[in-house]
Amino acid sequence: IRPTEPQGLPLNERTIANALKQAGYATHIVGKWHLGFFKQEYTPTFSKYIIVTFSLRLVFMTPFLTPYAQRFDTHYGYYLGAEDYWNHTRSFMGFQGLDWRRGLLPVRNEGGLYSTHLLTAEVERIVSQHDPHTPLFLYLPYQGTVFVDNMSLVYRFFNLTAVHDPLQAPDEYVNRYKSIQNKDRRIYAGMVTCMDEGIGNVTRAFKKYGLWDNTILVWTSGKIYAITEILILHYYLIDNGGQVPIHSNWPLRGGKNSLWDGGMKVPAFVYSELLPKAVRGRPSYALMHAVDWYPTLIQLAGGSLSQHFSIDGQDMWPSISKVTLLLSSNRFPHINIFIGQGQPSPRTEMLHDIDPLMPMAAIRIGDWKLITGQPCITKKNC
Repeated sequence: IRPTEPQGLPLNERTIANALKQAGYATHIVGKWHLGFFKQEYTPTFSKYIIVTFSLRLVFMTPFLTPYAQRFDTHYGYYLGAEDYWNHTRSFMGFQGLDWRRGLLPVRNEGGLYSTHLLTAEVERIVSQHDPHTPLFLYLPYQGTVFVDNMSLVYRFFNLTAVHDPLQAPDEYVNRYKSIQNKDRRIYAGMVTCMDEGIGNVTRAFKKYGLWDNTILVWTSGKIYAITEILILHYYLIDNGGQVPIHSNWPLRGGKNSLWDGGMKVPAFVYSELLPKAVRGRPSYALMHAVDWYPTLIQLAGGSLSQHFSIDGQDMWPSISKVTLLLSSNRFPHINIFIGQGQPSPRTEMLHDIDPLMPMAAIRIGDWKLITGQPCITKKNC
């Protein structure tokens, strides 16, 4: 969604934050929203109230919401994308404006402070003040990105995303990579290092305040999630494929803004002490789409999948967490060998895109992909 577009996520669209709020979670977003803000109703924390005066002294404020209007309890960060990391402004078609907020209010006194540091500090603050007995969902899309969630089992979901244009990083991080000749790659390496340091600080905060042991960490190129008794950290490095020549998706073809696998496939990992030891450190090749996180995490948190719109995602937790019996013996019944690759994916097909304006479209069924129309928005990523 571009800065001047009057568009946004439909107010009756149920998000994972809505679902977890309904399950009793505190919900926070720290970082990037980028789902529309042309009206206040489309911002992540908007609540509408009817004020009814019964006397001169008594005023009641009753929430009057569209079905899923308020997604998060709090937001600190920005509404758009590709903001300046230092002055927190966004430029577009000759216009420039501040895009750094706490709730609905602009934050004007943090210019000159690097956004990754600011967002990390905000997560540390939220974690330090959080009641460990209350479920927590924290979504942290760094400029680069992260999210955390805590529930009564208790689950914590932590969602992280970074890094993104523009290429900016503090000198102390960039100077570590003087051996890299390409300037853009050198800055990019500094950005990733700064983000990596921030993730370390966030995980230490979870440990310090006793929220880590019952946590599942999901790291995936693009975003991070967290919940207590389970933290899911979902972490995006290159925003659906790297931009050449700054990064490489080799041996996959293409990059961001393409329908080739270099613009589709992203790495991910899941960590938790709650996972069977046979699963830890093992690769999984289960076919999974980003929309699968929605039912997977909601069901982990004990939330409801009952909603007006149908759900496109599949519950992938068995594919992630279950071990497969590889070998057993009647002679030695106490000895079983397991392979930690989980159960087969319930997904056999994946719709990548349908864009009638470009035009471009792609679908994968099994090991085959069909691409029609234009495979890439820009030639450099084809």
